[in-house]
Amino acid sequence: MKEVCSHHSMLERLHANETRLELALRGTNMGLWDWNPSTGELVIDERWAEIIGYTVAELAPISLATALRFTHPDDLKLMSRRLDDHFEGRSAVYDCEFRVRHKDGRWIWISDRGKITERDAEGRPTRMTGTHFDISARKQAEQQAQAMTRRLLQQNELVARLSASRSVGEGDVEAVARELTVAVASSLGIDVVSVWIRSEQGTAMECLHQFDGANLEPRIRPNIPLACFGLGETAFAHSNFMEAQYTAEESVALSLGAKVTGVRSLLLGAIRPGGRQLGLVCFQLRSGAHRWMSDEISFICQLADQVGMAYLNRERQVTERKLQQTMAALALANEQLAATAERSEEFAAKAGQANSAKGQFLANMSHEIRTPINGILGMTDLLLDTELSDTQVHYARTVRTSCNALLGVINDILDFSKIEAGKLEIEELDFPLWPLLDDLSDMMAPKAFEKGLSFLVHIDPDLPNQVHGDPSRLRQVLVNLANNALKFTHKGGVVIRVGLASREAEHGQLRVSFKDTGIGISPERQAHLFRPFTQADSSHTRQFGGTGLGLVICKQLLALMGGDISVSSVAGEGSEFVFTMRIGLKEGAQAFQRLQDLQVIVASEQLGYRRVLSEHLRYWGAT
Repeated sequence: MKEVCSHHSMLERLHANETRLELALRGTNMGLWDWNPSTGELVIDERWAEIIGYTVAELAPISLATALRFTHPDDLKLMSRRLDDHFEGRSAVYDCEFRVRHKDGRWIWISDRGKITERDAEGRPTRMTGTHFDISARKQAEQQAQAMTRRLLQQNELVARLSASRSVGEGDVEAVARELTVAVASSLGIDVVSVWIRSEQGTAMECLHQFDGANLEPRIRPNIPLACFGLGETAFAHSNFMEAQYTAEESVALSLGAKVTGVRSLLLGAIRPGGRQLGLVCFQLRSGAHRWMSDEISFICQLADQVGMAYLNRERQVTERKLQQTMAALALANEQLAATAERSEEFAAKAGQANSAKGQFLANMSHEIRTPINGILGMTDLLLDTELSDTQVHYARTVRTSCNALLGVINDILDFSKIEAGKLEIEELDFPLWPLLDDLSDMMAPKAFEKGLSFLVHIDPDLPNQVHGDPSRLRQVLVNLANNALKFTHKGGVVIRVGLASREAEHGQLRVSFKDTGIGISPERQAHLFRPFTQADSSHTRQFGGTGLGLVICKQLLALMGGDISVSSVAGEGSEFVFTMRIGLKEGAQAFQRLQDLQVIVASEQLGYRRVLSEHLRYWGAT
């Protein structure tokens, strides 16, 4: 009789609670429960039972064992630990996520939260109330996000591995197709992966390679009519990708030119080098209808781009061979007709056209490359303004850093091509020199600080402020040499000294030296420093990056401005680069208010800084 009364009492309390909370919880899709830990009695509402597909009546009689009966065995220990933590006071509330079996047999995820509301005289819990909430949708979204992250990492690794493959660089399209199909089918679980190239006649597709995971063997298929892919000429010419879903009764022609069954999902990525539609990369799935995700579509397009790059490299090699043959023929003709001035002029004109075409090609290529890179930079900046996880911010900043580095490479190549083509013009402007040097200090000091290096710019007090020349090209040389000094220095610092090497009435030779305590350069390597596309050591390109054009561009710019550059270095001890250039002088000594009779104490732990500042103060009259 006492137990019946207790059960009725719990029902009454639950009903009272529901009355107070029904307005707040109605529509939240939460179930309620009331449990006596000392007796095991459990009272639940209809929503609690509904979540797992039952009614309260179907679950009666209800106790803790009822709830445990539906809980996944692997989650029971976790539930027990969370309850113990709450009972012992280690957690303010009981909070646990676990799986329960639905009436239809599937497992669903539940968020179970509760709190002890009553204890007996000895402190033992006698009542605990809480909520029961279905979080299967959230868990499924988390699992999908994790799966996509793993898939993206695999995709990026495959694309990186393929792009670094010798086959792509050598233009071996067939080898690229083999590597692609086997790697993708094996790593990402695509049932059938194949690469198809349009025939020369344009009416059929030739299978370069196909890998079928079910048969575990690569195959090469014969040509298939273009119509078998369901691609019209318009779609074939303008689509970067196409996808299709098939029912079990339908069929798709992708093997031997005949109808085959079992293909349920199809994804095609267009191979389009230089805007020409040459072929397709094909994914097939047999397991059922599959909604192709954006990352999978992007992935197949990247794979198609790698095949296209291999094709471009093959064409480049063919063109180079033809060019070599042409050059050999021209050389022979030139030897035979050396005495003919008319023929010599004709060849000179052709050479000029070739140089002009090369310069135009580089200019166009730099524009075509920089436009999408600037788009990527803009989108990356917008992305960084949104709410991102730390990992996503790291990835986005890496994208931005890589794009900025690539823009620097493109600008170097474009400057080099302009100089070689004689298209680079030097401006003649009046400008203040000291603020330009101040800007250099402001730009480079943070980089030096990040590496723990000292960075000092020593300006000769006699150096005039107003000068005449090209400030933008002077700044370009200064920034390039300063960046190099900081890049190859790991301890110590960099000292820049600026002054006049010689002086006339209205002109002078500006002398700037960059002395660092970096890795230094061996005498053998110094001879190659000012050659295009070289660095002091080929390993430096991998370690520090760069095109190897910076010093070449500096040397050529200085030559255009009436100057030169030299280097002295000891490997392991540091280097000193010195350049001179002709500038116009617009005034005498730097005009500063004199500090006559002013006594000054200069205190700094940096010896170089003390010396520079003391020299300037003495020059202005201070003691």
